[in-house]
Amino acid sequence: MKALVLLVLVSLGPACLGRPTTVVQFSPVGNSPGIAAGFAYAFRAPASANMLPAAPGSGRSLRPPRLAGPSIFKTQYHSQDELGQYAFGYVGDASTAHEVRTSDGAVRGSYTYLDADGQLQTANYIADHKGFRVEATNLPTAPLPEDPSPSLLPQPVQATPEVAAATAAHLRAFAEVKAARSSVKMTQTVRSLTDEILAKLGATSLTQVTSTLPSALTSGVHLNEAEAGDEEEAFHQLSLTHSTLLHHRVAQRLYRPKLQDGETSVELPEEVEEGKKVILSTTSKEETMNLLRKLPAEWTVVQITSLEDSEERFRRVGSPATTPGLYLSRCVCGPSPSVVVQTVASPKNMSVSSILQEMTNIKSDIKSSFIGGTSGDSQQRIGDKKEALNFRMKNLVKSMEVAWLRHWCCLLVGSLHPKEEKVLEKVTSHIVSAHKLTLTDSQKQCLKCIISCPVGEWEGEVEERIRAGVAAVLGEGLRSRVVKDVCSSIKKAKDVLTPLRKATRNPLILVLDKSTVVLPWEMVWVLRNQPVTRMPSVRMLALLYEHHANLADSVLVQGVDVKKGFYLLDPEGNLPRTQERLKGVLEMTHWPGITARVPSHQEFSSALVSNDVFLYAGHGSGSQYLPGELVEKVMCRALVLLFGCSSVRLLPRGRIPDPWGVVMHYFIANCPCVVGMLWEVTDRSIDHLTTEMIMALQNSLKESTSAQGNVPSDVALLVARSRDLPKHYIMASALCVYGLPLHLVHTHSP
Repeated sequence: MKALVLLVLVSLGPACLGRPTTVVQFSPVGNSPGIAAGFAYAFRAPASANMLPAAPGSGRSLRPPRLAGPSIFKTQYHSQDELGQYAFGYVGDASTAHEVRTSDGAVRGSYTYLDADGQLQTANYIADHKGFRVEATNLPTAPLPEDPSPSLLPQPVQATPEVAAATAAHLRAFAEVKAARSSVKMTQTVRSLTDEILAKLGATSLTQVTSTLPSALTSGVHLNEAEAGDEEEAFHQLSLTHSTLLHHRVAQRLYRPKLQDGETSVELPEEVEEGKKVILSTTSKEETMNLLRKLPAEWTVVQITSLEDSEERFRRVGSPATTPGLYLSRCVCGPSPSVVVQTVASPKNMSVSSILQEMTNIKSDIKSSFIGGTSGDSQQRIGDKKEALNFRMKNLVKSMEVAWLRHWCCLLVGSLHPKEEKVLEKVTSHIVSAHKLTLTDSQKQCLKCIISCPVGEWEGEVEERIRAGVAAVLGEGLRSRVVKDVCSSIKKAKDVLTPLRKATRNPLILVLDKSTVVLPWEMVWVLRNQPVTRMPSVRMLALLYEHHANLADSVLVQGVDVKKGFYLLDPEGNLPRTQERLKGVLEMTHWPGITARVPSHQEFSSALVSNDVFLYAGHGSGSQYLPGELVEKVMCRALVLLFGCSSVRLLPRGRIPDPWGVVMHYFIANCPCVVGMLWEVTDRSIDHLTTEMIMALQNSLKESTSAQGNVPSDVALLVARSRDLPKHYIMASALCVYGLPLHLVHTHSP
């Protein structure tokens, strides 16, 4: 472009001889803001100029005032494009002008000149959709009016007292009518907006929305159903708030497209997949009750759900957690499910108002006291720290029993065996008829739980707790005559009730929400030495049971054959003492296994599919050798024993999402049962526990010093009795069972 300008100047050179030479300058195309690529040109200015021709598209000419003498343009420019955008201007001896038009049609410009008095005048203007506006240094200004004297201004008319009173009354009445109309209008607006949103969702009420879109934040929507007597509806609604993330993950696998070439996974029969889809799509009370009817009549499901208030829900992240109230929803499964839903208030005692925070503090202190220790600490100091942690954990569990659950601990027990259940039914019916009590089915179930609840460490407080429970069931005061009479009858039946209180119960399945899952519920006294397992949700329990109950050779149907096992011992090879402690007992099992070598994904997967027992002893959960995404693709058959630190821990993912851990991947893989640790444990404690568990599985306790005595055939009961083995209470509290209640079988070696 510069060459083009030079060529123009050279070609005009002869014609310019004898005339003043004007230096012509221009800006390259695109330098002006908002101007697209177009063309630019330069030419020699005339000897005098007082008017710039109209720019294309402007519709007018820019006319600076005429000057007395000639004006020589020193620079000028002009560019435009096919969109109607342009820019032009000049700089002369006594005046300047610049104007720009953008693609939206707006024109902006300015010009300056010397007036007749030799003063520089400046004007800026803009013409757009708001009209033409200009600012200039020589625009005339209107004179300000003189401020008249107040006495000369007209005075307002003064109303008489009667008129003033009537005016005030009218204004009050008008304000009341306006407020009433505004309230009605606001109510109608909110209602219409709600109806519009519901219509877009395809729902007719907020109740239906919370049923189809379950979330932990909507758990309180239907809980008043329990107060109205429909406890099955309350149980159903609470069941929808647990582990929604896990349900989505399972649904993704069920509804995934067919596998691409090169992908491998176990495909389920179509009818099995359809049955699982039906379970996952459960959205009504009747559907949930049908799921519970299909479960074994010996099983009892207890859901523990936090009752969070608005303050707790919007608590600042990082601030100490308080202990919430609870919903305890209990159901004895089978053809005629029996449901009880009870609200438990948060602790009133300030010293135990932060059970969840204390649990968090204990877990953070375990690593420094038990696992790593502190540099420079003596053995005596380390031992003192361990004892202090044991004491804190015992106090935490005691606080859960005494200050939090109180007399409602009785709802956490499983059902009795049929013979004992008949005795309990007879005693309860006698008490009800003797005192002419009118009880609902729910109240009667609560009364049965209260009078047959295991006593344990409550021996000195049993009468007080029974009285508190009876008063709560009957809705009477502690000192009322009917409460005293009923408690007197219960005391007279002590000889009959004592064997029931000491009896081993049927399996209990705990469904815990994201807040309560961190606590050692199995250490509560009413659950000590009782078969207890955990499950993420009722629907996941139904899914897992449906899957294994329909497989004739599953470990749920056939039992866990302890002769068919596989072990994975210290794959990284950096736990020599663990290898030394477990080598002998593992050799006694005659199981195949891998020691001090990292297994391939295929070896790990095959061990889960082909055996009844899979034992891992090493760091963590073993997910570093078979990631969770690969575990999900396995059709897991085995009872999985993960004897490593925090192997079944569920990590929080924020306030709304459910916590997640390796055990969730195993459930997606249809693993029937996982045994592991909730937090860090010492190598020596877990090695001792592993040894005793293997000996119990092999029914070789005659050569063992185990505290378990006769080996139970129930896996959950075996684990419960194993909690007496660790030296430290805090280590015993970490042992946990997730999954279905399984039983052991012993076959003869070939």
